[in-house]
Amino acid sequence: MQMFMRLTSLLTVFAAAVPVFAQTPAEEKPWNAPEGWSYVLNVGPPEIYRFGTSTHAARTMEIDTHLNAGILARNVSLQNDADVILSWDWQVDTLPSKVNEENAETHDYLSVAVLFDNGQDLSYVWSSGLEAGTAFRCPLPDWADKETHLVIRSDLSELGQWLSEERNVKADYERYIGGEMPSAITQVWLIANTLFQGGVGTARVANISIGSDKQREKVL
Repeated sequence: MQMFMRLTSLLTVFAAAVPVFAQTPAEEKPWNAPEGWSYVLNVGPPEIYRFGTSTHAARTMEIDTHLNAGILARNVSLQNDADVILSWDWQVDTLPSKVNEENAETHDYLSVAVLFDNGQDLSYVWSSGLEAGTAFRCPLPDWADKETHLVIRSDLSELGQWLSEERNVKADYERYIGGEMPSAITQVWLIANTLFQGGVGTARVANISIGSDKQREKVL
């Protein structure tokens, strides 16, 4: 019963945060986001994210989450064209879940995501238990019609290594979300969640950019 009550409470917290707009600077206090970024979801503490450096990149975003969650957002303004590529490097050291993340009670994960102007978001996940290429809707009730997760890595032997990713955003939307195509991409997100199982997630992200040869925006 206690576990059920805790899960219900966490679902309520997530359901209250509709993923459409990040905070304005005035709303961030005391949730001070790293410069140039803002918070979508205020479940804390906000020290999940902080700037760092490494031998791989002059600037990284360090992610360290335990029994907390947060979505960090960076605004972009791009048409959702066929040649728009989202690219980033990441070094994931610890995954928040040791089992499939597609159920509400095990929905702990780290991801890089994009938000579209129709309110849909596509979240690129490194999974502990699902094969690369697996896509699923968010299992949390109030997010199920807004968020799609796409597993792009699942090989645990690659943990601790810097790896590079490139995704054609429009092609992924067509294949894994479908329906009427949104016209624009409005934000890039970093998502970290360890609320449900109470585990730990640690990673570094660097060199995030999005766009095409005509227009490309440096996110990190």
